[in-house]
Amino acid sequence: INCNFSDDFLLGHAKRIGLAGQAPSADTIARLLPTLHQEVALDQDRMREAGFSEILRIDEAETPDHNAGVLVEFFRIPWDQAYSIASDPNLFKD
Repeated sequence: INCNFSDDFLLGHAKRIGLAGQAPSADTIARLLPTLHQEVALDQDRMREAGFSEILRIDEAETPDHNAGVLVEFFRIPWDQAYSIASDPNLFKD
């Protein structure tokens, strides 16, 4: 699943896993967010470079039609069911 990680999402994630307190200072946030964005990007690159022979990916930047096609192939479900999932506005939300 390829999605855009907003600052709010990453900060919430850092709080949920205990990396940041519930009320981090502005300085802490300013230092933490670039590192989190970089780590996520590195992890995504590593997955792409791993050379998995059969990898499928839905992408937040793609259309519901594209993502539905991926879901049909992965889950072997009917198109309308896949499209319903792919067009859900909350699909890429936390």
